[in-house]
Amino acid sequence: MKRSFLRELGLKKEIIDKIMRENGRDIETAKSRADMYKDQVNTEFSPGTQKTIRKYTEITYSEMCDYMEEK
Repeated sequence: MKRSFLRELGLKKEIIDKIMRENGRDIETAKSRADMYKDQVNTEFSPGTQKTIRKYTEITYSEMCDYMEEK
């Protein structure tokens, strides 16, 4: 999320700061969970399985949306 987008919506700086802090917390939580899953994959699966998992986790958000629309 970008501050410029929120400014264009006419939000005050104080509100934007609160939104950005909360968004930052969400991002850090997601990163932490992703790191945890990566660590789990690296310790619990064989190198071949790890390669397959990485192949499917490197999908872009756009590709995922396209896939979900097909279902």
